[in-house]
Amino acid sequence: MDILWKGQSARIREMGNGAPLVLVHGYPLDGAMWSGVARALSPKFRVIKPDLPGRGDTVAPSSGSLEDYADFLETILNALETPAGLAGFSMGGYARSRSPGGGPSGSPRWPSWTRARSRMTRPAARSGTKPSRRCAPGA
Repeated sequence: MDILWKGQSARIREMGNGAPLVLVHGYPLDGAMWSGVARALSPKFRVIKPDLPGRGDTVAPSSGSLEDYADFLETILNALETPAGLAGFSMGGYARSRSPGGGPSGSPRWPSWTRARSRMTRPAARSGTKPSRRCAPGA
């Protein structure tokens, strides 16, 4: 999938077929962190693994703010033909919870783009505990 964001082209990796699921990486990683998960989910989902601006293959400049990353995610979601699942790890989860120009509670527009949202804030394997997850159904 190719998108245009802030006048720059961005190539978004994707694999599989089915309902779209956008997986947003944490800092300082890129979308490749989701490769194993994407392979497991791709038989049932169209898995989309963007590199946030300034990371991986997305060379578009970014201010590094969560609102900037949320605006990038908005561009991806608007390019999809149907509502999508949206999950983020660490910084990706916080970007997922922001809306362009909005506060941490997000925008009323997010649910129209998403079926479900999830934020994971720490990996279970490293901390020895279950990851923190929040999931809210979309509209």
